[in-house]
Amino acid sequence: MGYELADDGIRAAGEYRNRTVARDPVELVAGESLEAAVVASNTGGAAGSYDLSLSIDGEPVENRSGTLDAGAETVERFEHRFESPGEYEVRIGSERLTVAVSEPARPSVRGVSTDSDRVAAGESVVANATVGNDASVPAGGEIEFRVDGETVATAPVRLDAGEEATVGREITVDGDGGSLGAGSGNVTVSVVGPVDEASTTVTVEGAGLISVDGAPGFGPAVALVSIVVAGTSLARRGRRGE
Repeated sequence: MGYELADDGIRAAGEYRNRTVARDPVELVAGESLEAAVVASNTGGAAGSYDLSLSIDGEPVENRSGTLDAGAETVERFEHRFESPGEYEVRIGSERLTVAVSEPARPSVRGVSTDSDRVAAGESVVANATVGNDASVPAGGEIEFRVDGETVATAPVRLDAGEEATVGREITVDGDGGSLGAGSGNVTVSVVGPVDEASTTVTVEGAGLISVDGAPGFGPAVALVSIVVAGTSLARRGRRGE
């Protein structure tokens, strides 16, 4: 019997990626799985049996066995999840691998934009954060979406080595709408990552004048002026009647 790794024999699998990876060493992050595909070939002239085992640091963890006709071959697949950082020696049949497991890198926030730069108070915008990973291993972490410094949403980030992605969240923006709610003001929408942040500005327009005593368009400023005028008129009438 002969044994060799298949062409796509070594893969990394998990929430960050699911693809073939380089060997010598195999670089994984904690929580990822090593997937190995081994071709067992019967190169003899008669049927024979094979026995394959996966061992980690000399300890067997999984076994495959079977029978093959003369000239036949089969592919056996193994999978092992590595929970803790460290360096491990992996052996499958006659194949030896070094697996280096590290903590995930930290993703970076490269920018943020919104689908609108002007909204009415209480309306929502979609904030899109551009995140990236410059490390040679996968990156993971959580980013926060904030409005004027207050966290309004969070999002997990999982990136393969060298990968860039866009993460979006719909958020509601409020503002004082300017003086007495009749104008407009700006709010800062920011995205904060494990090590950095980015921000942009959204203009929030007021909802208009507030009615007083059921009189449409009779806002607080107008009401205040009316009270002052009424008070002045009463004072004048009082002096006339003296």
